[in-house]
Amino acid sequence: MQLHQATSWPIISFDSRQFYREMRIGTARPTEDECRQAPHRFIADRSISAPLTAGGFASEARAYIESSGKDHFLLVGGSGLYLKALLYGFDTFPEVDEKLRTHIQKGYEDGGIQWLGSEIERLDPVKWEQTDRRNPQRMMRILGILMAGGVPFDHWKKSEPMPHFHCLNIAPEWERSTLYRRIDERVDRMMEEGLEQEVRSLLPHRKEQALKSVGYSELFDHFDGNISRDEAVEQIKRNSRRYAKRQCTWWNHQPPPVQWISARRNILDIEEVRCFIGQKQNKQAPG
Repeated sequence: MQLHQATSWPIISFDSRQFYREMRIGTARPTEDECRQAPHRFIADRSISAPLTAGGFASEARAYIESSGKDHFLLVGGSGLYLKALLYGFDTFPEVDEKLRTHIQKGYEDGGIQWLGSEIERLDPVKWEQTDRRNPQRMMRILGILMAGGVPFDHWKKSEPMPHFHCLNIAPEWERSTLYRRIDERVDRMMEEGLEQEVRSLLPHRKEQALKSVGYSELFDHFDGNISRDEAVEQIKRNSRRYAKRQCTWWNHQPPPVQWISARRNILDIEEVRCFIGQKQNKQAPG
């Protein structure tokens, strides 16, 4: 909000769950008042029944950027893969059709993560050695590409392209204990605001990829009778903390290098931010 007020640059959200109108509480998306003060693109602009992939987001966001007549933008969100697709382009992988996705999903439901691992190892031992074996969603995506393409995974990967945009990548840094406390408090607020009712309303769409997310999958388990409500809430808190930790690790290994800034500081007081804004504003000046 502070950066938008200081620069008036358009805001593009790359949060892959805040795209969907039906997912309000569980994604902690900006309020209507916040969006009036600082309009965002790609916030609640489509239905869960029309999912948006990282490649699709990159195409739509670039089309918006090119048609906007603006040179500078604020990119906000937490889905790093979507930001990477926008900044660097997206590898072209073979199409994984619905029948194959269903087959892989059933294999995972029947055989668990061990089945996913054995299939990836059988088809591409090199890729198996590089795979995060604690991330079943990522493993299902890899397996789909291997099964659909019929060739090793690296066949589809291209060298890292140059970025399409000059980007200053900044992220708030919290003390771990403070971050975890804030996560727990946020989950409690979400439950008070009606997260349980929101998730129940999405039961007909529960197979959508976007709903295989923290805050939704745990409550689906509760509705199925597998865990109690209190257990679901505790699992949401635990899984949110784990997700936050994975995000920090992921960002530390992505270009451009992330500049971690104390969340307690005023972002407009950060020298790198002031310099970045000054450079952009100077370029906008006549002559």
